[in-house]
Amino acid sequence: MKRIIWTIIPFMMSLFSFLACSSAQSNDDVRELKEVEASKILRKIAKGEDIILINSIIKGDLNFTDLEEFTQLSSPTQLTTHIRQTLYFQGCVFLGKVIAHDRSLQGNEKQKQYVYEKVHFGNNVLFFDCDFRDTVNFNEATFERGIDFNQAIFREKVSFNHISTLGQQNQFINLTAEKSFQMISSSFIGNLNFKGAKFFEEANFQGISVYDMQMSNLEAERGLQLSNASLLGNLYFNYVKCGGNCSFAFSRYMGRVDMLQCEFNGDVTFERSYFYGKVRFNRSQFKDVVLLMDSRFFFEPELKEVIVNEPISIETIESKTLKINP
Repeated sequence: MKRIIWTIIPFMMSLFSFLACSSAQSNDDVRELKEVEASKILRKIAKGEDIILINSIIKGDLNFTDLEEFTQLSSPTQLTTHIRQTLYFQGCVFLGKVIAHDRSLQGNEKQKQYVYEKVHFGNNVLFFDCDFRDTVNFNEATFERGIDFNQAIFREKVSFNHISTLGQQNQFINLTAEKSFQMISSSFIGNLNFKGAKFFEEANFQGISVYDMQMSNLEAERGLQLSNASLLGNLYFNYVKCGGNCSFAFSRYMGRVDMLQCEFNGDVTFERSYFYGKVRFNRSQFKDVVLLMDSRFFFEPELKEVIVNEPISIETIESKTLKINP
């Protein structure tokens, strides 16, 4: 009996400790978390150390381009910082900016030019359940492995424009973006997952290139841009609520496209898009204008119980409202 009791006690202590940490993370008052200066993190990276931080407050700007020891001149106007260490942040609050792209004006008095700085991440990059209080800029960053921002909260503008990753899994599940979210002209060799994400301002994925893209249960209050996209695999876009205009125009969808039980409250355009796989719009609601001008469907799309302003039949959709050009 004593052995059982002594076995249970450490387990219960660990459980209470976990619950206490979870409670602290969910509270806007972050005073209970340990504080770490961003400059200290950069010094550790400069020494070649992996970064593993859990339930911490990061004070100051975390600017990865400041790591001059790892910076090389890629071209006359381009500097690249190579970070090979693992970056693991869980339950952390970033009070300052997180920067992986910068520019500076360099040269003499007669001739000056902007030099742009970007970052190459050679190992795992994980910001799980983190709270970003200021802007986040990963523009033009390259990642040798997948990235993980699951359950992240972005309070200010965030941009992942022109990034590229070689990892198979890139996760942004249950993300919350309170301001503008941009992932324009970015390239993913593997899959991209935004399941359950919430965007309070417009989410822009224009020009994205990816294999499978999971966006089911997503909410976009101000609309969503997925135009000029190239998907080699499937698009899962089920149970999505879109408050503003949505664009899927000028895109190529090589695999299956599922848009089941979606709610579109603004204009939706599929203009000049090509759908090479099967497409399902079943039980989705289009409450405003729907444009399929010059779009191409290589398989007849499923349109069961689709509502466009009011319940209509498949024949009406094909012949008038959603004119489909085979």
